[in-house]
Amino acid sequence: MHHLVALSFLLFGAAGVSGLVVASVRGLAAWRALKSFRRNAADGLLATATRIEQLEARTAASSGRTARLAEAQAQLQRSLAEAAVITEASHEVWALVEHVRLLAPRN
Repeated sequence: MHHLVALSFLLFGAAGVSGLVVASVRGLAAWRALKSFRRNAADGLLATATRIEQLEARTAASSGRTARLAEAQAQLQRSLAEAAVITEASHEVWALVEHVRLLAPRN
């Protein structure tokens, strides 16, 4: 019976040591994975920050272009309105010329 108790303690000790070894190996692998993730994530974050800065610059430039485009559209609308007035006036003059031609005798 004394041998069975000693054998069980020995088996318990071996299981404990093997558990610690497995936990240590997996912990070391997790630590290495975390370090690799940090290194790769830092590069990715730097690239992302650079892209965000580029997008901010493009956004600022496009807002300036948007203002210029709105002004150009307003100018175009004014020009189209002026062209419509001139076209209507030319139609009135042409109609008057046609009336005069109809009333004037031909030689």
